[in-house]
Amino acid sequence: MELIYLFLSLLALAYSGFWILGFLAPLRHQVQESIELACTPEVCWEKLTDFATYPTWQQHIKAVQELEPNLWEEDYGRWRLIFRTLEAAPPFLLARKIKDQGQGFGGEWIFQLEQTPFGTRLTLTEKGWIQHRLFRGISHFLLGHKKSIRRFQAALLASFTPPPLEE
Repeated sequence: MELIYLFLSLLALAYSGFWILGFLAPLRHQVQESIELACTPEVCWEKLTDFATYPTWQQHIKAVQELEPNLWEEDYGRWRLIFRTLEAAPPFLLARKIKDQGQGFGGEWIFQLEQTPFGTRLTLTEKGWIQHRLFRGISHFLLGHKKSIRRFQAALLASFTPPPLEE
């Protein structure tokens, strides 16, 4: 029984701690990461703008439904988010925004593609905000705001990597 009380006390302490840390973390954040891709900007652009195929290379996305041109919904299983394309300058600049539906967070992603001697450099900038103090504290101090960008870029990179040869 003491272990249960200890566990619940630690859980309450962690909850309170991250909630308090949420006061220290800014409401808005901006982070940026770059990766190198062995493809042309045009090929990368096609992959980024074909959101209907996102579930084939991003395992956390279960389905995508186009709602209207430049507006689509991504189904993550437990929740759904609606995105809108704000700006598109093929094949070098793409800006997207989460449509605010009262989910307590949002922002935009800006994709900048640059031709390099070996392919394409993709720089992804997130300009986001997190309303709830607990989630803001967890994101800022535990997970880091770059987690979503890094997961997206790792999936994108893997989608261009050929599978190993079978012997």
